[in-house]
Amino acid sequence: MPKYEVHIPAETSRTLDKTFEIEAENWMAALRLGMGQLGEQGSAVQNILADIQSDGSVHVTESRSGRVFRVRPITAEESKFARPKAILLDKPLNLSAPLRSSLPALPFSSPLPPPSMHPRAPSVPVASSSASPLPLAQPKPQKTISQIIELEKPIKPVTSGSIGRVELPPTQSGEIEVFADIFERVIEASGKSREEALYFFLDLAMEKMGVEAGSVLVTDGLSGKLRFAAVRGPRAEEILKSAPVVPSGEGIVGFCLREGVSLALSDIQKDPRFYPGVTESISFKAASVLCAPIAHDGRMFGCIELLNRRPSPLFQKHEIGVLSYIADRIALYLGAL
Repeated sequence: MPKYEVHIPAETSRTLDKTFEIEAENWMAALRLGMGQLGEQGSAVQNILADIQSDGSVHVTESRSGRVFRVRPITAEESKFARPKAILLDKPLNLSAPLRSSLPALPFSSPLPPPSMHPRAPSVPVASSSASPLPLAQPKPQKTISQIIELEKPIKPVTSGSIGRVELPPTQSGEIEVFADIFERVIEASGKSREEALYFFLDLAMEKMGVEAGSVLVTDGLSGKLRFAAVRGPRAEEILKSAPVVPSGEGIVGFCLREGVSLALSDIQKDPRFYPGVTESISFKAASVLCAPIAHDGRMFGCIELLNRRPSPLFQKHEIGVLSYIADRIALYLGAL
C-alpha cells in the first residue's frame, strides 16, 4: 500500500503543526487519517482545491478555513516504518538431507516408542473416486490496517516557496451576488423534464464559472458506472453520440463520488486519477477541472464536472461552494423523480 507524508497545519494558534507518515490507498485517504489522529475526523476536507507540484506532492487548500495541507508520496527508502530484518544463517541449509537429521534432539530422557506401539486411529471409510471432493476451506481475507506514525518534521522541506496557491484578488460583493442569483434561479428547474433540468443546472454552473466545457454524469444503478446525461462544450455532440462510460471509481468523477468531496484541480494532467479515455477519444485537452458529487442523504446519483476555467485556469474558493450547492439541488431534483 502506498505511503504518504502528511503535513497538517495548526488549526488554532494554541495548537502545533503536525506531520505524519501514513499508509493509505490514496492521498485523500491519507489526509483524512491524519486529521483523524488529531480528532478532526476529516470534517474539514469536503470542498478542496488541489494543486499537484513538480515533486509529486499535493497542496490541498480547504475552501472554508483556508488551511493548506501538504500530502507527498514517499519512497521505501524514505519510509520510517520498521522493515523486516533478514535472517542470517551460520551455514546454508542442506535441503537434500533427510528432514529428521536436521531437527534438534528432543528434550526427553526416553526415546519415542516404535511405530507399532503408537495408538491406532479409528478406521475411516474412504469415499470412492467417483464421489465429489469436499471444497477446501478458503482463508478469510485479512483486513488491511493503515499504519500511522508521527514525524518530528517533514522528511523533505518545502522548497517551492509557500504552500498553496495564489488567489485572485477577492471580490466579496461579487461572490454574494453570484450566490443570491443562484438561490433565486434554481427553482426554475421544477416542472422541467429530466433532460431539460440537467441541462438547466449545467448551463447555470458554466455561466457562473466561465468554463469551456461541462457535463453531468449519472450512475448506473447496477454496475455503478458513470454515464453522460448532459454535455456542453466543443465536443459535446461527439460525446453524446459515442456514449462513453467511466468505470466505477475511476477518474476524477469516480474519485469525488466515492470520497464524497468536491475537488478543484489546477492541472488535471498531473493527477494519476485522471481518466483519459473520454478526452483522448475526442481529441479534447482537459486542463483544469472542478467536480462535485451529486448526492443527498447518502444517495449517490452522479457528478457534475466543469473543465478548463477561463481566463485563469485556477478555480476559486467560492466557486467550489457554488458548484457544490448546484450539485445538491440536482440531487434533490433526481431524488424527487
